[in-house]
Amino acid sequence: MKSPTNMDILKKVKPFMGEVCSLYDENGQFLAKGRLQISTFSMLMNNYQAHEPMNDIGKVEVTVKDIDMAVEEGAYSIHSIVLEQGEYIYLEVKNFNYRCDTNNLTQEIDLNLFSISNTDQETYNSFLTKKHELDWTNILIPNGCTGGDSASKADAFESLCQEIIQRWGAKVFSGIGKGTDRGRDGTFQVEADSWIPITTNYSNSWILQCKYSETYKNLEIRDIYPEMIKVIMHQPDYYLLMTNRKITNDFNDWFDSKLMQDTNYFIPFKKIIIGRQQLEHILATKEMIDLKRKYFG
Repeated sequence: MKSPTNMDILKKVKPFMGEVCSLYDENGQFLAKGRLQISTFSMLMNNYQAHEPMNDIGKVEVTVKDIDMAVEEGAYSIHSIVLEQGEYIYLEVKNFNYRCDTNNLTQEIDLNLFSISNTDQETYNSFLTKKHELDWTNILIPNGCTGGDSASKADAFESLCQEIIQRWGAKVFSGIGKGTDRGRDGTFQVEADSWIPITTNYSNSWILQCKYSETYKNLEIRDIYPEMIKVIMHQPDYYLLMTNRKITNDFNDWFDSKLMQDTNYFIPFKKIIIGRQQLEHILATKEMIDLKRKYFG
């Protein structure tokens, strides 16, 4: 059987350009997700379309960007799967040493080291959902976070939440320290049309509530409802709850209900919850990756 040419391999690599990839260590342990780039690909394809000779091109520069955890120089395997014309195509580059520059991994790799094959939907779905889970039990307590010298992990979580919403454009932010906080961990304002999908152009007042647990225990109605009652006196437009705790279906149903069943007070403000999975997704974005390193190392 005729061996595939460099051009054959490049054609197969094309669908993976800019796609999500997984990083594994030398022992096959999943580490992180990133985005795959091959910087010389466009140039090579332009040469090919111009019918210029390709036989002397045996390497391409592979870069993994937007990595959702801190990495360093070393050996990694790259895996990626794409759906192309109804087929699931699997790419792998095994155990190759990469340089690290500002958390991007880069190396020139021989084209014949790319392994490309077909796979199935189950493997594809597993690839999409696999991610680097954060160790919330060991969240770091950086200098300057809420609580000062006596800051706890709960304080660190609160500071993390505050930093996230300030990156989102929160204005006139005021954090609330320990003590009688009247049910709030912070107050802030945002321009409505810059953060939430409504058409008004006025500023909205928000209350931020943070709930952290080292043991990832269930978030209960009794943990939140008394705090929400205290918030009523501040007359916010929105109540934002950010938590790493487990959110049950029962809690979600209660939190989303307009009448807050089985309670004695009508809650006049809108309620939004951002849970652990959403937080991990937020911290995996390019805009928040430095916060992820700050609080998780």
